[in-house]
Amino acid sequence: MRILVSLSHAGQARNLEWVLRLLGERGHDVTVVLHRKERGSAGAEILAELEGPALRVERAPHRRARSRLAVAFRLALDYGRYLDPAYAGADVLRARAARATPWPLRLAVDGAQRLRLGGLLRTLLRAAERLASDTSLLAALIVERRSELVLVTPLVDLGAPQVEVVRAALSLDVPVALLLASWDNLTTKGTLHELPDRVLVWNAVQRDEAVRLHGVPAERIELVGAAAWDQWLDPEPALSRVEHCAAVGLDPALPYVLYLGSSPVLAPGEGEFVAAWLESVRAPWSATPQVLVRPHPLNPLAAATHALLAGLAGVAVQEADPGAGGSARLAYRDAVLHSAAVVGLNTSGLLEAVAADRPALVPTTERYRATQWSTLHFRDILAASGSPLEIAPLGPEHRAQLERALADPQEGAERRRTFAATFVRPRGAGTPAAACVVEALERLA
Repeated sequence: MRILVSLSHAGQARNLEWVLRLLGERGHDVTVVLHRKERGSAGAEILAELEGPALRVERAPHRRARSRLAVAFRLALDYGRYLDPAYAGADVLRARAARATPWPLRLAVDGAQRLRLGGLLRTLLRAAERLASDTSLLAALIVERRSELVLVTPLVDLGAPQVEVVRAALSLDVPVALLLASWDNLTTKGTLHELPDRVLVWNAVQRDEAVRLHGVPAERIELVGAAAWDQWLDPEPALSRVEHCAAVGLDPALPYVLYLGSSPVLAPGEGEFVAAWLESVRAPWSATPQVLVRPHPLNPLAAATHALLAGLAGVAVQEADPGAGGSARLAYRDAVLHSAAVVGLNTSGLLEAVAADRPALVPTTERYRATQWSTLHFRDILAASGSPLEIAPLGPEHRAQLERALADPQEGAERRRTFAATFVRPRGAGTPAAACVVEALERLA
């Protein structure tokens, strides 16, 4: 089968790696098309490793001026989405969408909202967006590559340049599948401006979000699991505990707590919070726990904060290189697997830690209320009934939760296993999600 895979940029290959590998193993011919340049990313390294006779990587055709206008109209529609009551408290996400929208369109959306003409403006914007959309170059690419199926991810970026890929394929009667790249894609980004033939979601939570928030017909949705997290199925560390602790500068004889940083959108100025968190969880303890701080690759610590934390006894900082590939992924996985517990504000790393059967804790704080309780994915997934996470305000309650997690790592293990079975692997704990994705693509084609 000849498959055209549309990625917004090379970094998305990190979420698709296991699917691409399995497609190659099954003898499919794959062309990966990148819509945005991103040099030096881990995803680019993965694509370079996989590239060969059965997998080619190329840039998407340059967008014409009218297509750029279509993107602007889609940005306005995405911004308007965050004015809906469902996003009443999502101030940070709304502000991000507002910044991305050209100011004349943003003013038009705001004005229509005040005059209660939002529905009329959305209708006009959708019509204008379709008129401006130009699929000719992408349709020619699909024909030239003799593609029998198009796979697109993530498709929900603000402005969604990949919409034209979906439309081009549908106009040629080539089936199209969307694979969700991450656990929060349907609640924190843009909307689906064109519905593909099949939407491959991780679990029932995402299925409900696709129907409720994006209007996807239920019959187009298929549960496949978290293909991006196949690495957490019975993982083995790359380094022994002694080797890993020596590499980061911790004592292998003592347990450590891993603090995972969040993105700059969800946790601006996180370094200051990390310092306050350390003071809160370490000061009253008779046996101060070791801590490994691993900032988000796109949200590094300020130099002064890095020096302050690294100078504390029993604290190590492991900066993640966003340009590194396989070695950085293994270092991150080792940091999780050798930890006694994982702490973070609002990051997918918390759920990856749960998938790896590690206690995961979330200290809540007024400082980040807008990016914790006011985001749909935090309320719907992280803090839902039966959540595998321990959530408590920063201070004595959070510290007590951390004490219990270190004293008894098996506390909450049943909830973690239930989460993995329903959220990560709904088709069976022993079935890699990548296999479910590839089988779904083969059926669709």
